Amino acid sequence: MSFRRTPSFVIVSGLLLNIAASCTLGQDADVLVDQHAWARFGVGSWKLVRAFAETLDESGKVESVSITETKTTLASADANGYTLKVEVAIEVAGKRFQADPKVLTYGYNGEVNGQTVTTRDIGEVKLNVAGIEHPTLKRQVLIEAADLRSVSTTYYSASVSPHTLKRTTEATDTKTNERTYWADVQVFAIDMPRRVLTETKPTSHVRKVETYSNGVRKVTVEVLCDSVPGAVVAHTMKQVHESGSTVTRSTLDLIDYQVIAKPATPAKAASSPARRGLFRRRRKSG
Repeated sequence: MSFRRTPSFVIVSGLLLNIAASCTLGQDADVLVDQHAWARFGVGSWKLVRAFAETLDESGKVESVSITETKTTLASADANGYTLKVEVAIEVAGKRFQADPKVLTYGYNGEVNGQTVTTRDIGEVKLNVAGIEHPTLKRQVLIEAADLRSVSTTYYSASVSPHTLKRTTEATDTKTNERTYWADVQVFAIDMPRRVLTETKPTSHVRKVETYSNGVRKVTVEVLCDSVPGAVVAHTMKQVHESGSTVTRSTLDLIDYQVIAKPATPAKAASSPARRGLFRRRRKSG
């Protein structure tokens, strides 16, 4: 049995909000794009990550090991959503497999085609992160599809990255009214220095606990960096069976990335310098 590691935005369905993808819920179109983990970068920006995963048997012994490299590229972004191209290569038992590229399109609340989104502001709430109170806007986000319903409560900060400082999500099967998924996501450290490839950069640390209908619980600690497309530069993860035993564990690290500067709009050209990334390279045209 092997464990295939795919990026978080592939594992989690469109109904289940990813913290990097939902960092600007309910804001106007310009703010959505400017603060979003992917859309704030120019089309063509990408990152490459490598994950090491182990699957454990009932006694806790390693049953299989896999290495997955995932390259994710921003294919497009506008006021309505963004599209990613995902290329995955997996190495298992010394053999390397290249999966067909996938193209994934999302709205800024995590929704996909065929799903409707309704948002409701609840009010302003102060949220404590590492001993500091941050003013946030508490908001409810409802995503509905044919047979699934997802309700999230988010706490949004306009000034503190990664902006969504806390989120809870519950998904239910509308046919059976049974809960199929529960997530509790919270930022627990902000502006923490971390070596990102060759530079020390400020990062945020996030704890995510997800529970599935089969009793499996997944605990992930992510490191987010605003300078990198998609934000996630590292994580540690374990999946725990309802019996309490760990069945899967993995680590993920950034290998490389490239930032393509967004074309300046007339309104921003005078006041906003072009964003430069560590691995940004100029391409010749013509």
